[in-house]
Amino acid sequence: MLAFPEMLKNLTPVRRLFSKGSSFRKHFLEKMADLLAIVVSIYLALSIEGWAEKRIEHKKLKQYYHNLISEIEKDTIALTDVIADAERHVTIERKHFKMISTYQPGLEDSVTSLFQGMVSSQLFGSSSMVSYQSMTLSGDIRLIENLEVRDKLIEQEEVYKGLKIWEDLYLDYFRNEVINRFFGSFNWLDNTLLDKQLYTSPEYAIMLVKSISFNENRAVEYKNALQKARTTHAILKKELGIKR
Repeated sequence: MLAFPEMLKNLTPVRRLFSKGSSFRKHFLEKMADLLAIVVSIYLALSIEGWAEKRIEHKKLKQYYHNLISEIEKDTIALTDVIADAERHVTIERKHFKMISTYQPGLEDSVTSLFQGMVSSQLFGSSSMVSYQSMTLSGDIRLIENLEVRDKLIEQEEVYKGLKIWEDLYLDYFRNEVINRFFGSFNWLDNTLLDKQLYTSPEYAIMLVKSISFNENRAVEYKNALQKARTTHAILKKELGIKR
């Protein structure tokens, strides 16, 4: 094992290389400076590129948010309309249900009005949520860093899917239990009843009860969707810093 003085003696040539004024030292420092400059340049280039990419992504996300806000505003208008339509049907059908305990000549106009109202029912269908679907399919959903916003959009889509199920059930009921069974007893050309006694039957009363139930449930589901849409709308505006 070398003694400490011997170790220092062995390092003497190295010390001479890095001594002040040594050409090797000067050359070494220049190379280190060049290397440092390259490293710093690469770091700055990557930082600028990353910053530019982040800026582009942020701009894209803002545009998605603006599109979503616009789409949800249209949805809220549509939902408000179908809520009013479902509630109007409930009111008419409840009133009509009370009138059919005994057939009256004046009932014919009521039956005509009821079926005409059913045919012209307003449905929400389903919101396309184009922007959200686009984000999901393109992978841009990753741009949403706010988990609350992402969760609300997912929840909103699920609510709309639920509405679609309700409306499909309502349409199936309308086609299979109303049109197929009762519309053959009604002349749509001159709006007259062909089988007046059918509308005093228990079968007709059961149809009305089902229709009332469907429309009541439709109204509840629409109201829930409207509340969710307004909450999502408010969160998106908050994310963009829109106060109104």
